[in-house]
Amino acid sequence: MSEEIPGVTEEANGTPARAPRRLLEIPKDIQQQFAAHIALYQTDPEKAHWWDARVVGAAGIVPTLMLTTLGRKSGEPRTTTLQYFRKGDKVILGATKGGTPRNPFWFENLVVNPQCDVRIGGFSGKAKARVAQGDERAQLWDHISTIQPQYQRYQARAERIIPVVVLDFYESQGEMPDLQNPPQA
Repeated sequence: MSEEIPGVTEEANGTPARAPRRLLEIPKDIQQQFAAHIALYQTDPEKAHWWDARVVGAAGIVPTLMLTTLGRKSGEPRTTTLQYFRKGDKVILGATKGGTPRNPFWFENLVVNPQCDVRIGGFSGKAKARVAQGDERAQLWDHISTIQPQYQRYQARAERIIPVVVLDFYESQGEMPDLQNPPQA
């Protein structure tokens, strides 16, 4: 079941955005910020790429991507925006869910069906997600938690090992954005 979020539109035609049930445990003001960010990514992905995460209690301006998975139960497309990281040619996600005990829905969807669509600014592609293991996970976790130290606090309270996901692109259009020059807050 979805709940309407007043004042936030999902489509250019003004269709109200809806918060999926899985987000209803998140405060309404943060739900509105997430819905607005998805709507912006759908209409102006280059502008949406850099997002001021302070509106949801995270640290400053971060690079984001829009990830579309298939729902593991419904088989329907599920879209979210997430902070992402790069190391070499790897695009990396931390399945933190704010340090809660359960994995995020997008991660659970990727476990069942690792094929996904990704938008990173003007770049778009199809990727196969995989969960980093062993030494690779340790190295990637060190990399992303150094860039985003809040992830270390999330891990401390999560009651689970936070998965690190690598997106392996097999089809793409456009150029991957430069992460060296974020806009100023």
